Amino acid sequence: MKLKFDRKARGWNSARYAALLGRVVVGTGLLAVSVLATTASSALAAPAVINTPGELTSVAQASPGRIAASDGFGELLGVFCTSAANCWAVGDHNDGTVGLNEILHLTGQKWRPVSVPSPGGTAKGASSELTAVRCTSAKDCWAVGAYKTVGAGFANQALHWNGKSWKAVPVPSPGGKGRTGLNFLLDVSCVAADNCWSVGEFATFTSSSEITQNLVLHWTGKKWFKTSVPEPAGTKDGRGNELTSVRCASASDCWAAGQDGTAAGILAAARPAASSKVKSFFVNEMLHWNGQKWTNTQVPNPGGTKNGSTSVVNGLSCTAPADCWAAGSFGSFNDSHFVNEVLHWTGRKWFKASVPNPAGTGANANNQLNAIFCVAAGNCWAAGTDGIALGGDPSFGEMLHWNGAKWSPSAVPNPAGTGPNSTTRLHSIRCVSAANCWAVGSEQPSDGNAAEFILHWNGRKWLMVS
Repeated sequence: MKLKFDRKARGWNSARYAALLGRVVVGTGLLAVSVLATTASSALAAPAVINTPGELTSVAQASPGRIAASDGFGELLGVFCTSAANCWAVGDHNDGTVGLNEILHLTGQKWRPVSVPSPGGTAKGASSELTAVRCTSAKDCWAVGAYKTVGAGFANQALHWNGKSWKAVPVPSPGGKGRTGLNFLLDVSCVAADNCWSVGEFATFTSSSEITQNLVLHWTGKKWFKTSVPEPAGTKDGRGNELTSVRCASASDCWAAGQDGTAAGILAAARPAASSKVKSFFVNEMLHWNGQKWTNTQVPNPGGTKNGSTSVVNGLSCTAPADCWAAGSFGSFNDSHFVNEVLHWTGRKWFKASVPNPAGTGANANNQLNAIFCVAAGNCWAAGTDGIALGGDPSFGEMLHWNGAKWSPSAVPNPAGTGPNSTTRLHSIRCVSAANCWAVGSEQPSDGNAAEFILHWNGRKWLMVS
């Protein structure tokens, strides 16, 4: 029986680390590294699902940036809108030899690709990837991610839109830019043109030490600075800290979320004997900015702390200082079981909310939420993928809706189809109004490579932009 896991989850993924370390890493979040120590003999791939695919209705609109299966693969990981007629979607595309940044622009009615730098270059083996985008106005946007030049590790990248063109801006890479360096920005949020935050992870891997730390960068109008933040899991060998999302309700009220814990797999390559004695588990992480410093905040951890358990927050959204939502997943690699996780901040405490799990909650169930966005206190969307973590089954995008009283599933198109191992994933969502939302992701049919896609909510149903 072959297990299957999402290689393009927001956390640690095989594309990022295989290229960096020359070894396969799979799974969701930091716990992926620990899987190496306990399931090295398993063939791991993308997740499958069992829910019924949503209605596939297409909007008659060309998407020039879409990468055909025969041309390599592409994905969209972030989306943001400043108005109904001005939205950006970011990601990457790869022709099989080099990965390049991808940015699409909605101007009125159509999405079009725009020229964008790729700091990794165009040599065979180079890679550039954008994970998130955020704007303070139509003439002030940031897109963040990472890049890798040939023979080097991953370095952070930040691109800025000034209303005319995208340009690379210097940004710290505390993990170093050498072959074993790792730096990756996963999200960005702006309070004003001179006040933006970007979060992710960084590490330097050596023959005797592998430690991953939280990364928080601050834009003050002239320069990006690395900011001091807590490392809840500590900084000993085998410890991992990762921030996947950041959102601000005001200049003195920001949240950064992800996961932290201990992974035996981090130590396996350097010290196998030591790794065999380490319990592997990861818990939700939530940091808060009060205008002066970042502090660790208590948050529910439904996945527990048993060996092989994991909880991760992948997305955040706030409508007010006392109304924030977090979305992710929790479960255990021991029985390949993952369920949706939604947390709610009401001003004094984070609470675990009740949410549906379209793939069920038994062994091999795989429900993952990657993003969340609230139009208003009583109108939120959470997006991801769900299914059964076994080989052969198709997977479908997952969309949940909050109406102010409860979370319910919402049908979405399934562009990857229903063939064996076909996979549809939703990575990001943004709404301009209650009747105008965009969601982006990637789809991989059973007979082709991954391609990017865009969905649109018109107030009644989700339509595919084809």
